[in-house]
Amino acid sequence: MDGTVYEGEFQNGKRQGKCIETYPCGQRYDGYFDNGYLEGDITYYYDTGDIYVGKFHMGYREGLGTLKYANGDKFIGNWKEDEKEGAGVYHFNNGERFEGKWKLGMRSKIGTYYFTDGSVF
Repeated sequence: MDGTVYEGEFQNGKRQGKCIETYPCGQRYDGYFDNGYLEGDITYYYDTGDIYVGKFHMGYREGLGTLKYANGDKFIGNWKEDEKEGAGVYHFNNGERFEGKWKLGMRSKIGTYYFTDGSVF
């Protein structure tokens, strides 16, 4: 055993239903399993200090979710197979923000950047 603690139910040998799983490195999630996969509304605490609150599907961040980074940045938007995808807003810890589109986790050139001095690009 590697020190991982799973608090939840099993069905047919697979994780099923409400659960909390904690890893020795400090990573943890609180949410639901369906047929062995993270599914639905999940709060995921990463060992980096980042926290994701949002939808999972088949074990991936999928749908609407918020990722709060340990450095104070925050992304609110859509996810597909663990990557930022589609519309979203990225808030920088310095007060600036980008509202726009993402593709395969990368910010696209389609969007608006708001600076702290009130200027917009």
